[in-house]
Amino acid sequence: MIEILLILLSTIIFFVIGFIPFDKFLVNSNNISFIDKRVFNLLSFLTLLLILNLIGIKLQYIINLFYILLAITFVFYFTKIKYIKFNIKNIIIFILLFTLTFVISINVAYSPELAWEAQTTWIEKTIPLIYGEGLESLKQNPAPELPFLFPIIWSFFWKLINIEYEYLGRLIIICIYLYSIFSLIDLLKCNLKNKIILFLLIFLLTFKVNGFQGDLDIINFSFILIGSKYLYIINT
Repeated sequence: MIEILLILLSTIIFFVIGFIPFDKFLVNSNNISFIDKRVFNLLSFLTLLLILNLIGIKLQYIINLFYILLAITFVFYFTKIKYIKFNIKNIIIFILLFTLTFVISINVAYSPELAWEAQTTWIEKTIPLIYGEGLESLKQNPAPELPFLFPIIWSFFWKLINIEYEYLGRLIIICIYLYSIFSLIDLLKCNLKNKIILFLLIFLLTFKVNGFQGDLDIINFSFILIGSKYLYIINT
C-alpha cells in the first residue's frame, strides 16, 4: 500500500513539473499546444537539473530549490486561477497520460529488476550523486566517458521521493516516453479521437516493461521522437 501511494505521489510530481511555467519565457507561448507546453516545461526542468549539477550544487540543495520552484508554481497558478480556461480535450489528454504513467509505474514496481547495463554501469554512477558527491566522482566509476544526464535524473527523483525504493527514481522515464509519443502525434491535423487511437497503437507497438529497467533505450527513443518533431517544424 505504501509503495502504491509513493508511485501515485511520483506520478503527481512528474506531471506537476510539466506545469512549471518555463513556457512563459517563450515568445507567443499562447500559440503553443497544451502537450508541447508540458514537454517544454519538463525538458526545461531536466536541463536545469543538469546545469545545477554542472556548476557543483549538491543534490540536497537542488531538492530544496525544487520545493521553492514548486511553491512559486502554485502561487503563479493561484494568482491566475480566474483567467485559466479549462479545455475538455486537454483534460482528456492529461487523464490519459497520467493514468498510463501510474499503471505502467505499478507494473515496474512489481518487476523492479535492473537490466544488466544498469546494474554494471548506470546505478554505479547514480549512487554517488545520491550521497552528495559531485560529478567529479563519476570519473572513478565504470565507463567514465558515458553521459551523465541519466544518473542526474535518476538520483534526483530517487532521493526526492523515497531513497528506500530505487525504482521510483526511474519512473520519470515513463512520463517522458508517453509525452514524446503524444507530442509527435500532435503534429497530425486530425480530431482527438484519432490522435488517441494512433497514440495507443504506437504505445502498444513500442511498450515493454523491461524497457524501464534502468538502461537508456527508452529515454533515447523518447528524445529522438521529440527532436524529430521539432526538426520537422523547423524545416517546414
